[in-house]
Amino acid sequence: MNKKKWLIVVSIVLALMIGITWALYSASRTVNNHGKIKGVNISLWWDANCTIPMTEIDWGVVEARAIDVYYVKYFWIKSESTVKILVQETVEITNVFPENMTFGFGIRPMSGVWTLEPGEVAKYQIGIHHINSPPGTTDFSFDATIVAVEYVG
Repeated sequence: MNKKKWLIVVSIVLALMIGITWALYSASRTVNNHGKIKGVNISLWWDANCTIPMTEIDWGVVEARAIDVYYVKYFWIKSESTVKILVQETVEITNVFPENMTFGFGIRPMSGVWTLEPGEVAKYQIGIHHINSPPGTTDFSFDATIVAVEYVG
């Protein structure tokens, strides 16, 4: 291959690499986040001894793009009921700002068991994913409610 053809090939490869890098960079944005969180028939804790209440959650700066990036934290749920309860898998999300912000949100028990006896404490995982923010968004907020109902089984 002569020098002129080699220079053309190298130039094309460099242009492609720059284009791909720019596309990936422009598709990925980071945003700050903050959520208020509460439980119904349960209390939420950052520690197993139930000494640090969980009333807010913040994943720090997250990537705001529609691909599957999953951010996870661990916490403990304590049953405040006098009967066996079932923790609901679906988390109620309200007061999202900006309103056209979209994201997935979920919890799961580390033991695999969704029921709790009165006073029982269990470790859970909470996660946020598929974060998609409108252009220009620098932060978002939300309220989350985790509900437990009486177990009928």
